[in-house]
Amino acid sequence: MTNDSPQRHKEHKQQRELKSPFKPECRLPARLLRRRALFSVLCVLCAFAVPVRSLLGGSSLVTWRKQATGFEADPGATDRPLPVGSLQKPFVAKAWAAAHPGESPPRVLCDDAAGCWLRAGHGEVGLLRALAMSCNTYFRRLAAATPPSGLAAMLTSEGFTVPQPVTPEAAIGLPGPEGLVRIRPSTLLDAYSRLVRAPWPVGEPIRQQVLTGLREAAQSGGTASGLGHRGYWAKTGTIGALDGSPLRTSGLALAVDDTGWAILGLLDPGTGREAAAALA
Repeated sequence: MTNDSPQRHKEHKQQRELKSPFKPECRLPARLLRRRALFSVLCVLCAFAVPVRSLLGGSSLVTWRKQATGFEADPGATDRPLPVGSLQKPFVAKAWAAAHPGESPPRVLCDDAAGCWLRAGHGEVGLLRALAMSCNTYFRRLAAATPPSGLAAMLTSEGFTVPQPVTPEAAIGLPGPEGLVRIRPSTLLDAYSRLVRAPWPVGEPIRQQVLTGLREAAQSGGTASGLGHRGYWAKTGTIGALDGSPLRTSGLALAVDDTGWAILGLLDPGTGREAAAALA
């Protein structure tokens, strides 16, 4: 047996350190190694499109429902007016149709210079794909081509509280200089129930395109595809965090069927796409 002295242990340690590409002082503390391992796990989860916040239990979902028996909400969910972001877009299309009777909706190029939420842009889109992908560029163009008085009147008739003067940005659910458009959850559910069941007095062919776009939103590739159920019209929206926290968002998703039954979900924090998945 070899009787290793403390001096010999020290020599062996020095030799191992010379062979290593890392100096001892560059070795990471255990807590940093654990953080790096956690970050790697989160990256893998993101690569598989898993809503990480939901997995970690950091988001809360509340829902409001329009039933045959009336309006229902989760405990603690109030019916106070709230901003709903892109859930306003179908009604911008309705206002445009009323202002352009007999016309077909335009096609719009959404590229990386357009300032859409998708930085690379959605390419050239018409009304159907613009709704399915919730293209800000397209609906900003529709809103800009509609008289502000017509926009305000249409949104107000559907139950929205509209700041004056209404801008194209505010009309599609973005912050404007006069504030955000808001609506009560119960009123929004009623508006979507009418949308899928009642013909428009002007622009009924455009309503049919809106409905097709909302169907596509709930299918593969659409912003509401996380619902995972066929037979629904659906729309999502992402807004600034309701509690005012910077660099955070709240997500909304709404689904409605042909009977007029509808559900609205609010995921906080989250995005509209994540809210749709949370409703599944």
